[in-house]
Amino acid sequence: MTAVLVDTSVWINHLRKSDPKLTELLRLGLVRRHPMVEGELSLGNFKNKNSFLTEYAQLKEVPIANHKETMIFSERNSLAGLGIGWIDAHLLASCILGSAKLYSADLSLVKAAEKVGIAEITA
Repeated sequence: MTAVLVDTSVWINHLRKSDPKLTELLRLGLVRRHPMVEGELSLGNFKNKNSFLTEYAQLKEVPIANHKETMIFSERNSLAGLGIGWIDAHLLASCILGSAKLYSADLSLVKAAEKVGIAEITA
C-alpha cells in the first residue's frame, strides 16, 4: 500500500472528531509526517498538544523537497493560481519525492494534488 502524507487540515479535523480513515491509515502504518505540518500543528491550541506532537514526531517522514525542487516542481506543474500556498506546494513536491499520496480536507490543495496525480480520498 502507498504511504500517505496527511495535511494539517485533516489532523485538525481528527483532533476535533476522530477521522476513521486517518485512524485506519495510522493502524496500517501508512501515515507520513512533514516538518511543515508539524510546525503548523505546533501553533495550534488543542488538548494534549505536547503528547500528540511527541507521537507525531515518531511517524516516518516523507523526503523533504528543498526550495529549488519546490520551485521547479511548481513551475513544471503550473501550480500558480490554483489557490494553494507555499507550504502546500512543498507538501505536494515532497509527496512526489516520497511516492506518497496526499490526504487533505483543503479543497484547493486536493485539486492541486489531483492535478499532479497524488490525491488520496479527501476528508
